[in-house]
This record gives sequence, structure tokens and C-alpha cells, in this order.
Amino acid sequence: MWVNHNRGYDPFDPPTVEPEDSKESSSHAIEGSIRYKMMIGALLSTVVIGIAVVRLGMDGNNKLNINLAGAVGALVGSALFGAFLGALLGYKDQVEQQEKSGRRPALIARLLFGKGLVSLLLVWIPLIVFCVLLLILAATLSV
Repeated sequence: MWVNHNRGYDPFDPPTVEPEDSKESSSHAIEGSIRYKMMIGALLSTVVIGIAVVRLGMDGNNKLNINLAGAVGALVGSALFGAFLGALLGYKDQVEQQEKSGRRPALIARLLFGKGLVSLLLVWIPLIVFCVLLLILAATLSV
């Protein structure tokens, strides 16, 4: 149907639906959001660990025996860990966006991010406990 754009909106014209454009724009917004969250996570974790390393280095009784290589390793590791946490937050947003738009995310994604408190209690806390126990076991075996 012909619409005269000079006079405004034609009420008999069917609404235009642009699903591909909206999907692309929302996916670009989510990807940008993930990048920003990764950068902010890396920056904040590096600043926090950097301050802790500097305070330990200024202490007269340096119990951890931190040298330059250890400090650089701690900063790089904390940046990687912070970026990983930012990526997880961005992926959580992506799962929420898929659920709002009616698409079903993958089962693992729904278990990790889609169930709120249930995900926290049944997935994240046991996973953290398992990782901590694994680290304790590795530390006791290496000594």
C-alpha cells in the first residue's frame, strides 16, 4: 500500500516488522556489553590485587615473599580472572535476553544462569566448594 510520507502515518498501512534488524541490534548491544563487562572486571580485579601486592611489598615482614615475577603473575592472573567473571555476567545477560524473547537457551546455560537462587544453591555453591577442595588437595600434594 502506498503511504504518503509527506502527510504522516497511514492508519490502513500494516505495521512493518523488522525481526532481523532488531535481533542484530540486540546481539550487537549484548556483545558490546560483554566486552565492557570483561574490561571493567579485568581493570577492577587488577587494581584490587595491585593494591594488595603493594601493601604486602611495603610491609617489613613480607610473609608471602613476593618478588617482581610473583607480583606480575598475580596482576596478570587477576586480570584474566576478572575478565572471565565479566564474560560470565555478560553471558548471563544474554541468557536472560533469550528467555525474554521467547527463545530457549541451552540446558547448561539455563542451569547456570536462568534459575536465579536455584542456580546459586544447586550449581554455583557446589562448584565453588569443589574447586576450593581441589585447590586444597593440590596444595597439600605439592608440599
